[in-house]
Amino acid sequence: MNSGSPRLYLSSLGLSLLYYPGQSADKRISVFKVLLTPGVIPILVVVLAWMLAHNILYTYISPFLDDMGLEPYLGQVLLVFGIMALVGIWVIGICSDISCTRTLE
Repeated sequence: MNSGSPRLYLSSLGLSLLYYPGQSADKRISVFKVLLTPGVIPILVVVLAWMLAHNILYTYISPFLDDMGLEPYLGQVLLVFGIMALVGIWVIGICSDISCTRTLE
């Protein structure tokens, strides 16, 4: 993939979305009203805490490994950390799909 391919893709995506009609002004819901929807604020707080913890751990994992004498394995540890993060997202996605299916039945 050369450097022009992502630009071409993003340009075509932008042009195709440019003509998508969207909602009329009288049907739009304000952001404040959306935040008052039950369950939205707790979900946003959990996502904020999760992303903050992930970024803090990712940033400060090198000094921890250095203290344990594992600094030479930083690349492998970060790879495993990233893979486990993806696995965690996948598992949570499956669990939430199952939970939503049970709720809707």
